[in-house]
Amino acid sequence: MADPIHVIKRQLATEIARALGPMSQYSIAPSYGIPQPRMSELDRGNVDRCTIDWLVRRIHRMGGSVTVSVTLGDVKGDWMRSRLAAMRRGSSPGRLP
Repeated sequence: MADPIHVIKRQLATEIARALGPMSQYSIAPSYGIPQPRMSELDRGNVDRCTIDWLVRRIHRMGGSVTVSVTLGDVKGDWMRSRLAAMRRGSSPGRLP
């Protein structure tokens, strides 16, 4: 399974590179606080040295915005059902199956 943080960073970097366009490393990117070597990395999809907050700040400098969407199920209900099932099986009530 892919690291979710890495996936988010790649999405942000892709949008930055798309918005600035090709050949922006030397001319446009520095205007938004993106040094040439870092822009080269973003163009190649290399986000290992970037943080999410740095990427989000660049997007905001460029006049864009970032929206976060969180999806969670019924975590408490799942936990309760799991505990009840464990108790019915005779497992230790302190541990999940």
